[in-house]
Amino acid sequence: MSTAPHRIGPLSIGAVAELTGVPAPTLRAWERRYGVPHPDRSASGHRIYDDRDVALVRRMRRLTDGGIAPRVAAERLRRAPPAPDQAPQPPVSDPYDTVVERIVAAIDRFDPDALESELRRGLVLGSTLAVYERVMVPVMRALGERWRHDDPVSIAQEHLTTEVMRDVAQDLHRLARPSDPVGLAIVACVADEQHVLPLYAIAFRLAQRRIKAVVLGARTPPSVIAVAVERMQPDLVALSSTVRPADPDALLAAYGQSCGATPWIIGGTGVPQPAERVAVHGGRCIGPGLSLDVFVDRLTLTGR
Repeated sequence: MSTAPHRIGPLSIGAVAELTGVPAPTLRAWERRYGVPHPDRSASGHRIYDDRDVALVRRMRRLTDGGIAPRVAAERLRRAPPAPDQAPQPPVSDPYDTVVERIVAAIDRFDPDALESELRRGLVLGSTLAVYERVMVPVMRALGERWRHDDPVSIAQEHLTTEVMRDVAQDLHRLARPSDPVGLAIVACVADEQHVLPLYAIAFRLAQRRIKAVVLGARTPPSVIAVAVERMQPDLVALSSTVRPADPDALLAAYGQSCGATPWIIGGTGVPQPAERVAVHGGRCIGPGLSLDVFVDRLTLTGR
C-alpha cells in the first residue's frame, strides 16, 4: 500500500538555504533571472517555500555543480514533467503569521507552556530581529488591541505574555551577541519605564552592527547610568521611554549629565517632542527623522 508523500513547509528563504546549501542571494537571483523556483508570497510580500521548491532547488544545484550554466539548467527543469509527488498544493500561509495565531490562541487559553513552546518554535524562522519584529511585536499589538484597564482577564493575559516573552527575548539576546564585537552599548529604560521588550529590539539591531549590548532593564535612573558609563566606558547609551515624563526637560538634562561625553540616544512613544528638546541636552532622538541604524553607522567605535 502506498503512502502519501510527506509535505514540508511553509519555509522561509533562510530555511531553504540551510536545507539545500544554496545561499539566499543565489536563490533570489535564480528566481529573478530564471524563474526557478517561483515560491508563493505572503500577504506582506515574503517568500514562502514548500517541498516542491526545495526539490527544484536541489535539482538546480546538482545541474549547476555539474558544470551546466544556470540559464540552461533552469530551461531543462522547466521542460521536465513534475514528479508524481509534486502535484499542485494549496497555497501555504505565512509561517510568521501561523506562529502568531498559535501564540494568541495559547494566550486565550491561559496556557503558559503552549505559549512558550510556540514562541520558541518561531525562533527558527529567521534572524533574532526578524523574530522580534514579526512574532513578538504582532503578539504585543494583538494584546494591546484587547487590553482594557478595568478588565482583569486582559490584564492577566498581558502579564502572563510579557513574562514569557521577556524570558525568550533574553535567550535570543544571548544567542545574538556578536562573538567579535567592535563596540559596546548600554541599553536601558528611563526611570518609571517598566516595558523592557523594546530594549531587546535595540540590542538585536546593535548586534547586527557587531555592537555588544548590555541590557540594564527597567526603571534605570540617571544615577545608575552614570555609574555604568564610568565603569564600562561604552561607545553608546540607548534609552527607551513609552511613558510621558512629568518634567521632560529635567529628565533629559539628568540623563545628558549622566552620559557625559558618551553619545546617547532615546526612543519610544514617551520621548518628549520635538527632537530638538533632546539635542539641547546632548542626546539624539531616534524615530522618523533618524534611525538607529543610521546613527550607529556614524559612530566612531573603539573596538571591544
